[in-house]
Amino acid sequence: QVSSCNRGNFSFFFLFFLCYSETPLLLLLYSFETAKLIFSEAERVFTKEPTVKHIESDAWVIGDIHGNFGDLAYFIKQLVPFDISQNPYRIVCLGDYIDRGPHGVECCLLLFALKILSPQNVILLRGNHEDPAVCGDENTYGTGSFRTQCKMIYGVADGETLFTTACSSFKYLPLVGIIDNKVFCAHGGIPRPDNKTERGLSGQETRMSILESPDFPRYGSLFSQETSIDVNKADPCVKGLKQQQFIQAFDLLWSDPIRDPQNTQIDTNGFSHGERGGQTVAFSSLAVENFLNRYGFDLMIRAHQEKRSGLRVSQSSKVITVFSSSNYQNHGNGAGVVLVRKSGQVDLVMKTS
Repeated sequence: QVSSCNRGNFSFFFLFFLCYSETPLLLLLYSFETAKLIFSEAERVFTKEPTVKHIESDAWVIGDIHGNFGDLAYFIKQLVPFDISQNPYRIVCLGDYIDRGPHGVECCLLLFALKILSPQNVILLRGNHEDPAVCGDENTYGTGSFRTQCKMIYGVADGETLFTTACSSFKYLPLVGIIDNKVFCAHGGIPRPDNKTERGLSGQETRMSILESPDFPRYGSLFSQETSIDVNKADPCVKGLKQQQFIQAFDLLWSDPIRDPQNTQIDTNGFSHGERGGQTVAFSSLAVENFLNRYGFDLMIRAHQEKRSGLRVSQSSKVITVFSSSNYQNHGNGAGVVLVRKSGQVDLVMKTS
């Protein structure tokens, strides 16, 4: 439970004043100490959650925010009209709260404060940008970098401390949300199988059992030397498992649907090399169908890619991509959210103003 003192710091009056004004300026009145407290308290909450979070509908699903406080405040105002702890809907966010947009710090503080106030009603998944190797890349993102924005608001020394505190909390964000045991949610996509370790003696797939194991690693960064050493220099008895755990985390955060299935060569599992390069993969309709059927899911909702209207249905209508930051990098795109109802109905909702 959050102390009464801390609950005052995260008061509903303050949060919803922000939402109704749709401006991040007042949030800057949060002192460095309060901002640091929000990330520390949120980490305490996240450490109690599993890698795979099971969620009951009705649930609103929000995609990439990328520092767009105006759109985030707009959606929160529409979806949470009163006390978040009494809200009849769950709010499920698929990651990438930071970077590129101008208000990553403010977006993160608002969402993390809401999470602290109502852990069961606010579900925050990890995106590929919630990684210090990505959100700390000031050369690539410049003033859009989360690290830079921390320092711009709180000064170099306190900003670096806040950045480190925030990244410490990011490692405990869940990677997967499952709504009503039927809708699979992740930031990027489905994990590829490893033919060497995917099937046990029973011949059954093990992707979900690996993910749901309490021993699944909480990676500080997928790109750190510490992670590389842990995965690649592990004891031979566990090296295969550690490599599969890493691959699953990487795919959940970085993979995309295949855009041109007619001209893309796929492997026997339905995956191809990803357009983002490096270790990334793309998944076909075959890969999606196999994964969903095996685990009894009807649909996958993911984020990770800008879409013209903020929403797109693909991969034989089994995948919904949701992007909730309009005019992303001045592209003029729209923003959307998805509602998963108890009846099983799924509504695609576009921001209209």
